[in-house]
Amino acid sequence: MRIGLILETFDPAGGGAERWTAQFHDHLRRAGHEVHVIAFAARGHDTVEHLHLLTDPGTLLGRAEAVAAAVARLPPMVLHDSGTGWSAHVFHPQTGSRLLSLERMMSARGIAGRLRWRVDPRMIRLRRIMARIEDRAARQATRVIAVSRVLRDLLAARHGIDPARIATIPNGVDTARFDPARLAPLRALAREQLGLGAQELMLLMVAHNLWLKGVDTALRALTLARAQGAVARLVICGGVPDADWHALVARLGVAEHVVFAGDVPEVQRLYAAADAMLHPTRWDACSLATIEGMAAALPVVSSTANGAADLIEDGVSGHLLHRATDHEALAAIILALRDGALRRRIGQAAHHAARSADIARNCAAVEAVLHVAAEQAGQSLPG
Repeated sequence: MRIGLILETFDPAGGGAERWTAQFHDHLRRAGHEVHVIAFAARGHDTVEHLHLLTDPGTLLGRAEAVAAAVARLPPMVLHDSGTGWSAHVFHPQTGSRLLSLERMMSARGIAGRLRWRVDPRMIRLRRIMARIEDRAARQATRVIAVSRVLRDLLAARHGIDPARIATIPNGVDTARFDPARLAPLRALAREQLGLGAQELMLLMVAHNLWLKGVDTALRALTLARAQGAVARLVICGGVPDADWHALVARLGVAEHVVFAGDVPEVQRLYAAADAMLHPTRWDACSLATIEGMAAALPVVSSTANGAADLIEDGVSGHLLHRATDHEALAAIILALRDGALRRRIGQAAHHAARSADIARNCAAVEAVLHVAAEQAGQSLPG
């Protein structure tokens, strides 16, 4: 089958959607398909045989229109879009809803910031464009893939989609890469390099969008937990903090107990060093980092706004916050996780649950949807 993968940037070392698409591309190649990548930028694309780089117009609407024009010139193929345009047979928004992500991110701002966002003509236009692209993509696709139940319900309600057109397939990760047996030999050196004490609890966050993923909630929870006796350090991998973040850390008095690690190429060593993972996100369609942490047998504390919560049984294979900003509840969980036996019990259950979200199983399920979409579209595609 000839398949086209549409996304903004092809990058195996990029964010969640980029990493997943690169892995899906390789899966499809191994399965014998002819795979085309349609993108505006590409890095690490040595394995891509058919790369179609488009000129980036610099706007969301412009990119959607450019994709529509480009695919019209390409040979017939079944098209998969992870959230860039509206031209695909399979609409598979990896980040869920861009509009909802923006709304949840802005909810973290102060009253003045939220008010400006509501009345700023540029933001009003941006929200309308986001809604337009998402609605057209969802309505025109033959099949829609939701990465979680919460996203399935959101897409069905917002766009009037027949639930029968929506396949719910949780995101997948390479669970073998994060297997505890593979990470164990890395632990001692990784903790030494971080300067962690033998009894110090290392709390890990993996987050590029610090506000959206709830780093502020984690910092306040760390402050409260330390005030109640927890010897803990928070290591944040991913996003780069600005002056406001450093000011918040200083104001809370936890500067010596917080590490902004930035991008870490070998993130496995952080999972190896960690004792627990925090992800109190305001919105996440289905966090890959959450699944990675579970695969690494870490107790993960997330929120019910995370689609990956589908994999977590609260109190058994992880912990869930019903309000993402509830730093007091998060602090109480941090205090409880000082118990090593509890961490091991929850971590083992998390590791078992993560097996259902292995990348091989995930890619095979998405590939099956592409076959169905091709049949439903009635196209004569190369087999």
